[in-house]
Amino acid sequence: MFQFAPLEQLEERKRLLVAESERHRRALMEQLQNLESAAAWVERGLGLARSLRGWWPVLAPVAGFLFARRRRRLLDLLWRCWRWLRAGKAGRCVA
Repeated sequence: MFQFAPLEQLEERKRLLVAESERHRRALMEQLQNLESAAAWVERGLGLARSLRGWWPVLAPVAGFLFARRRRRLLDLLWRCWRWLRAGKAGRCVA
């Protein structure tokens, strides 16, 4: 009267789908944690920009003047600062 084979197939399919869903959920959580740690610098940079908001009218002309006057030195300084900041995030020293 009743056919158990299709019901067993459905139960097996459900079990496999639940297991696959759990694997995807774990992978998604790992990726979210990686994304949060990789994007943490955005919050720090935004906080710094907000704290310096009152200084922007002073800093912008000074930076423009320095950039026009000493473009090469300023670019080198900015590059060294960038490397230092990146190395600090990675927890290693820049040689």
